[in-house]
Amino acid sequence: MNRQNENIIDVRGFLEPIAFLKVSQICREMKTGSIMRIIIEDTDSHLNLLSLLQYFDVQVVEDKKYSDKDAGWQIIIQKHIKTNISQ
Repeated sequence: MNRQNENIIDVRGFLEPIAFLKVSQICREMKTGSIMRIIIEDTDSHLNLLSLLQYFDVQVVEDKKYSDKDAGWQIIIQKHIKTNISQ
């Protein structure tokens, strides 16, 4: 995975609606092939964010929980690479 085009957004501590607005805005602005690392703190928000991401043209590349000492989850997404399919 090419981390050169990676954006990081840490929404720990944000109210869920605000965090999701920030993530949504970045998802819409991402260029094809771009990668974004999202850091979020609780399990409910994590599950809700995964549901939200289904509405964007992105693929979840990685989804993991931090160790117990570091609260939160890390989700890495990549904007879909669009291809033209000729028939």
